[in-house]
Amino acid sequence: MRVNYDFKEKILFQASVRRDGSSVFGKNKEWGYFPAASVAWRLSEEEFIKNIAFINDLKLRVRYGETVNAFGLGAYTALRLYNKSGTYYSGGTFESAFRSTQGANPDLQWEVTATKNICVDYGFLKGKISGSIDLYEKITTDMIFGY
Repeated sequence: MRVNYDFKEKILFQASVRRDGSSVFGKNKEWGYFPAASVAWRLSEEEFIKNIAFINDLKLRVRYGETVNAFGLGAYTALRLYNKSGTYYSGGTFESAFRSTQGANPDLQWEVTATKNICVDYGFLKGKISGSIDLYEKITTDMIFGY
């Protein structure tokens, strides 16, 4: 689901929520909701900046978003697995022995990377000088790794 809002081409707002599901995760965590939002203020549309001749574009942006990862997980990663572990003698025959080779994890969940950033976009001298200054923080939680 996505929502966009534009107020007089000065204030721009966008928000979204994504719902993802994957059977590679534990039964308790197969589904997840992942939000994103951004707000931008186009300062160059404000009266106190419009009259400054050398400024063509000036915009302040703030964003937050979550992305997810399931890369590297197989279909049975969250399940207990057994494998043949040799044989044993019982009642005159050799029988197969099995052992657990992977523990179950019903709470195995999505690896989530949250990104926050603040940005200034600028354009000066009729676009001859333009660019962005971006400060961001990226944090990954519930990192997926084998043990």
